[in-house]
Amino acid sequence: YKGKDEELKFNYELKTPSSLGVSVAYIVGKKGFISFDYRLRNYSDVRLSAENEDFTDEQEYFSNNLKQWVGDLGLGLELRNEALSLRSGFRYHELPYRNSIEGESATLQWSLGAGYAYRNLTFNIAYVIRNDNSIYDYYPQYKEVDATKIITRHRYFIASVNLLFN
Repeated sequence: YKGKDEELKFNYELKTPSSLGVSVAYIVGKKGFISFDYRLRNYSDVRLSAENEDFTDEQEYFSNNLKQWVGDLGLGLELRNEALSLRSGFRYHELPYRNSIEGESATLQWSLGAGYAYRNLTFNIAYVIRNDNSIYDYYPQYKEVDATKIITRHRYFIASVNLLFN
């Protein structure tokens, strides 16, 4: 941030949630695999700190508004035929907020993709659909005004080319 006559700097440290996860995959010969992932994130670990700064209000906000444990679930499938791979996936990401409003839900994500391997090159493409449903209460002090449901839909492609070194 630059003020009128000087440059102002602010250094801080943010400790993000710790996580613990488990992954299991079942390999179907040389034809592909099915995978399952589950991850727990501990939001009680979140910390904001800086020298000569007091973040008591922020820490209180984290403690009062974030759940201690939040889960994520992922499922995947890959089918292989020689150099071609077809992939599909699903992810459920739970909201970390303790006081979610009724109707507010988690993030849901689906993906479809394909990959092709040729010698030491791989080409990958995926189409991802992600839906986020949230609710924002602009006027929580007025019971007569309903909260607004916000539906965000993301659609995007991801592509990569990888060079493998042996």
